Amino acid sequence: GGLRAFRARNSLLGFFGFSDNFSSNTDYICTSNVPFRDALCTNLNKTVEEDGYTHRLNLSYHVNDDVMVYGTYSTGFRPGGVNRRGALPPYDSDFLTNYEFGWKTTLMDGRMRFNGAVFHEVWEDAQFSVLGANGLTEVRNIGGAEIDGIEGDVSWLVTDNFELNAAATALHGETTVDVCNVDEITELPDCVNLLAAPSGTRLPGSAELKANLTGRYTFTIGGLDAFAQGSLIYNGDVFNDLRVTSGERALLGNNDAYTTVDFSTGVEMPAWSLRFYIDNLTDERGEIFHYAECAALHCATDNTAEAPGGPGVYVVPVQPRTIGIRFGQRF
Repeated sequence: GGLRAFRARNSLLGFFGFSDNFSSNTDYICTSNVPFRDALCTNLNKTVEEDGYTHRLNLSYHVNDDVMVYGTYSTGFRPGGVNRRGALPPYDSDFLTNYEFGWKTTLMDGRMRFNGAVFHEVWEDAQFSVLGANGLTEVRNIGGAEIDGIEGDVSWLVTDNFELNAAATALHGETTVDVCNVDEITELPDCVNLLAAPSGTRLPGSAELKANLTGRYTFTIGGLDAFAQGSLIYNGDVFNDLRVTSGERALLGNNDAYTTVDFSTGVEMPAWSLRFYIDNLTDERGEIFHYAECAALHCATDNTAEAPGGPGVYVVPVQPRTIGIRFGQRF
């Protein structure tokens, strides 16, 4: 068991706004005559101070020399902070409570290892960021969410020269409260006609399934230790925004599932190594994330750009096919 106490302090002092002759002089408000460096005044002076603790309890049991099972109860936090847009309030820390059961095994006389875990996570005061007016990120506490998942990895020495490694993670996360949209994201008792995402909305930012498979064959050539390796990597679809009802999720679009293939071969010696590789062999254009230059309801409907997910939406792809040679020397 373990216990960790924390005290967090985050402050922001200065000027937020635009000068009188700036074309987009929104939020130009001076409430004092105290200048801030070369700015007109000091109109932003906010601080978040919090203290608390996190803890962890783990119980493990060795069924035999080759099988161990465990249970873990743990908590964690992410500090709060101050929004750069002075009109917005600061945001608080968010907390995660994790309930986990797992196992670690060695099978087949040591030729196979199989580890895994199932878990349930409760997310309180979840921090969620959106791109607001003038291209400034705004962070809000939206309430609660829950995440259920299972993960595992297998290593199997099929023969003395051939090894297979596989891993997968399956997740399902959703909100547990209605999330409202009143100029900015917040949680309200009753959203009326301002609902941004109803309770039970799938969380953005993570695929529900990720998996990979790697095969590695080792051999000797000309007295050198050599290898050939191939990997298959799958990443499921991902949503880019939480806001369903107010339209941002549809405007930004989702990242489609994709699969990449990597290949490498080379020789390895105690003092040096030489490797030839091809990453993303099929040149798959998988999507990492989508974004707009400003608030999605404005920029994602701008017809100055054309991209998947809607006009005005930019897509960041995975690294394209990359061919290279890598040499290493140990001293």
